[in-house]
Amino acid sequence: MSSATPSRLSPATADRRRLVAALADRLLTGVRAMAFWSAALLPLVIVAALFSGAVGASAVGIALAVNAACAIVGHSYTPNA
Repeated sequence: MSSATPSRLSPATADRRRLVAALADRLLTGVRAMAFWSAALLPLVIVAALFSGAVGASAVGIALAVNAACAIVGHSYTPNA
């Protein structure tokens, strides 16, 4: 015979898991929001930097790569949700 106990979570453990899940969700939403707005506004910064002559071609390439990464990460963000 086995004396194994059921694998039920205690209420405190369940509460901690819900808290961690809620915090992770808020953190992910914040990261997506920052990426979304960065992807939206970074092209304006790139164009302004190009017109002012403040950056070179390699910096523009890096900025475009960062913009693409932000667009991918922020793609599923909904501003008014």
